[in-house]
Amino acid sequence: MKKILKKWSDFYKKNSILATLSIIIILCFIVIMVACFQYFFMGIATNKYGDRLEPIKNIKISNSKIESIKNNLEKNDKVKKAQTKLTGRIFYITIITEDNTSLEEGEGIAVTVLDLLSEKQKNSYDLQFFLKNENKDSGYSIMGAKNINSNSIIWTNNTAENA
Repeated sequence: MKKILKKWSDFYKKNSILATLSIIIILCFIVIMVACFQYFFMGIATNKYGDRLEPIKNIKISNSKIESIKNNLEKNDKVKKAQTKLTGRIFYITIITEDNTSLEEGEGIAVTVLDLLSEKQKNSYDLQFFLKNENKDSGYSIMGAKNINSNSIIWTNNTAENA
């Protein structure tokens, strides 16, 4: 250990500027590594939604409820396919209707989802509806939304015929 200190002392006496810069660079590197570690790895343990999900902690939409909504939609003879997905506080519902289904009928099918949710669930989750009809002549693709502050679904008017 004394030999290393002696060598460092001799090096420092001969190259004091280089030694000082080396120490500063090493200290900066250590500070940067600690900051990067805290930024990239210490934040992993936190929830990506922060505390925004606290209000729905006791008002969950169970996987069985999500599956029953999907199955209920697919039982309708006007529905070709239905998909449901819950992400955070947003419940996504995609409905692909049969070719002979009008836009009004499709919107009516989407409204039935509201009947399948409790009042607490409707007042705690945002609902996003994607309504599609793949008919070449009279097809449509429309989005609807119901947020926690409204009682009904608001539909866009951006259908295929308006595009």
